[in-house]
Amino acid sequence: MIIYEVTLEVQNGILETYRPWLRHHIAEMVQLPYFDGAEAFVVESSSIQTTTFTIQYQAKSRAELDEYFEKDAARMRQDGLNKFGDKFSSSRRILSPLG
Repeated sequence: MIIYEVTLEVQNGILETYRPWLRHHIAEMVQLPYFDGAEAFVVESSSIQTTTFTIQYQAKSRAELDEYFEKDAARMRQDGLNKFGDKFSSSRRILSPLG
């Protein structure tokens, strides 16, 4: 299994609309054929301006994750940008088993 981790830093002023959107977005992601599931976390912080979320998607394989990047990633990312613009930022990383 490969973990595709997305970290989102969200301005607190949009949380009321961002949280429901994020829950829906995660549900859409795990319905795609590349993923077996996901876990979402709120990162504990003392920031009064932003809230940070980390979502770990379980990809079936690196090949499946690469297929997601090729076919669906741009569309899925654009949805958040269309709705929230510059009121959040994101970073991504891929975690592979130590093996």
